[in-house]
Amino acid sequence: MAEIVLKRIMSGTDGTAGAIIIDGWPVYVALERPWEENKRNVSCIPPGTYPCTKERHGKFGTVLRLHDVKERGGILVHSGNTIDDSRGCILPGLSFGLILGRHAVLDSKKAKALIMSKLDADERHTFEVRAVGG
Repeated sequence: MAEIVLKRIMSGTDGTAGAIIIDGWPVYVALERPWEENKRNVSCIPPGTYPCTKERHGKFGTVLRLHDVKERGGILVHSGNTIDDSRGCILPGLSFGLILGRHAVLDSKKAKALIMSKLDADERHTFEVRAVGG
């Protein structure tokens, strides 16, 4: 079982930026929507520890699905670049950058593939989301 931590670093109108840490090693960056009171499709999820599973998704290929998110469902770790590519999900990347003047994560498909390669498909993992400054 892998321990995955998303440590949020900052949040603004272009999204919530963070670092993804797997088994104590920070290796990826992440972008989420800004905090909007946990509203579906427009907000990042609340800080907490969630069970997650690796699974196949029709649109995004292999993803991580977070379970037991209060008042939310369908929270995935999937590829994308800006918050326009997310309806409340977590977008991994290899670095931060700008796309058409907007904050973004870069090389997201590669980052997602690398994350998935580290996780056994038959195990449940934990995914802890830490608040900015937490």
